[in-house]
Amino acid sequence: MKKTLNILVILALFGTVLLSSCKPEPEPDLKGTVEFRVVPTFNGNSFVFNQGAVGRDGRNYRISHLRYFLSNIYLKKADNTTEKISDVILVNEENVATRSVSVEVPAGDYTGVSFALGLDAARNAMDAATFNADEPQGDLSMYWTWATKFIFLKYEGFADTTGTSGTMDQSYFFHIGGDNYYNIFQKNQAVKVTANQTVVVEIPIDYDRMVNGASDPIDVRIDNATHTMDNVPLANRVMSNFVDAFNE
Repeated sequence: MKKTLNILVILALFGTVLLSSCKPEPEPDLKGTVEFRVVPTFNGNSFVFNQGAVGRDGRNYRISHLRYFLSNIYLKKADNTTEKISDVILVNEENVATRSVSVEVPAGDYTGVSFALGLDAARNAMDAATFNADEPQGDLSMYWTWATKFIFLKYEGFADTTGTSGTMDQSYFFHIGGDNYYNIFQKNQAVKVTANQTVVVEIPIDYDRMVNGASDPIDVRIDNATHTMDNVPLANRVMSNFVDAFNE
């Protein structure tokens, strides 16, 4: 009897091992690469940093410094679930590579992309000194130590106020930051992510609109300087134009 029980136990164990070994291996998660890419123009033409270009007002402009934060970048599905692309990037027009970021996400069909201009309150309250220099928030030139807050947009340039003669006789600068300038964008855009392939999500922006706004053009001969708190009305106008530039 005891021998029979031992045989039954052995057979049961063998059967368990056999069944478990016959189970199919789970399919690997299929992923593809998404590249989120900012594509700038100036008055509808290709943008070249630090090179003169004619704006909608007929004046020549040269952007000599342009950096801004984009954050909370996500892909969205029809059921409103999301896949994160990046927490934050710092677009620095001195380095075109900073216009884009790539990440692997599950393959599938996505219906849109969302991102924000600036940093949310939690990120804006962080200390730039706690980040590495090669991280987006580690750029100390984009941080106000006196306010312990980040500069969302730093835009500097020169303009030919007489037209397009090439004499850049007017400088201007806009340094804008503050929790109230955080803006979220939702773009409906079909994105199909295929396994082991790369798809590019292009985000167009027309930098000319930052001054030559569709509804509020700024005359840099008159309104040409703001550190935000020293000229809040101008900061509001520039940021409003900047938001519209993404919707151009």
